Amino acid sequence: MTILKYTVATAALVLLFASPAMAQSTDTPAPAAQGAAQSGQTSGTDAQVQVPDTDVFGYDITQGAANLTPEQLTAAKNTCNQNVTAEPLRYSSAVKAFCTSLQ
Repeated sequence: MTILKYTVATAALVLLFASPAMAQSTDTPAPAAQGAAQSGQTSGTDAQVQVPDTDVFGYDITQGAANLTPEQLTAAKNTCNQNVTAEPLRYSSAVKAFCTSLQ
């Protein structure tokens, strides 16, 4: 009976280590290394690449919201609420400050 227990335990360990969840590929770098290679910077915990400021809204945000049309203002608020709030680490402090000024 004891041999059966050890045989079952050994078989379970072999299956665990042979499963795809435990397999590691050596031909692709780790996610953190990919993020560092793409952006040139990494926080150590965040493997996401920051979105450039000009790509967030499609226009220069340094002037603030004063020169925006009502449609642009609504679109900017929606972008802030849906994207910037949901993933704040992907956006710069300038984008976050712009979103705060819209509130």
